[in-house]
Amino acid sequence: MQSEAPSAVTSRPVYAPIIIDSCSDNDVFICENLMSEQMQSLYLKSKCPAKTALCITSDDTDIAVDGVAEKPIKFQKISDFLGSLPSLVKPMTLRSRVYLEGSEPFMWRLYGMFLAQGMVAEQINMQSPVSNKRSLFCTHCFSVTDDVTTTVAPCSGCGRLLHVSDHFSKRHAAYFCYQVNAEDPNDVPQVQELT
Repeated sequence: MQSEAPSAVTSRPVYAPIIIDSCSDNDVFICENLMSEQMQSLYLKSKCPAKTALCITSDDTDIAVDGVAEKPIKFQKISDFLGSLPSLVKPMTLRSRVYLEGSEPFMWRLYGMFLAQGMVAEQINMQSPVSNKRSLFCTHCFSVTDDVTTTVAPCSGCGRLLHVSDHFSKRHAAYFCYQVNAEDPNDVPQVQELT
């Protein structure tokens, strides 16, 4: 008798096209590195009198948001941005909106930060991720491994080879993963690029 194959759990986020809310009191556009033409277009469509463009980069790249904001605010990393987050969110009403662009881990970490500051999910809009990078949550040691682009990847915490699933945790801003070769160390599936 053959046993049934377990069904795969899929909770991968789906990103709907962003539509600017014309009734918004305050629009904040946050981009990882440079703002794309698509995000610039959304910024220009916003008729909100209180709108801000923020760029967060991981290096010393000179950020310019040409034609978007006269003086875009630039942060070198998310940790620099954290200090300004409460003052950014404080004047925002329930009719305010945040628009995020970047890699999936970047956007979901910011999503969690805005929720922690009292915003609700409906106020936060995300573009489709700009890369296939994922963060992994290891179910063995509870570490998070960043910037993974393949279907099998080593855990940064315990070193186990992990299978990258499509089961996404909003709380951890990462995909749940488990060891691929737990029963047989030599049984490692073919590594493929994530899509």
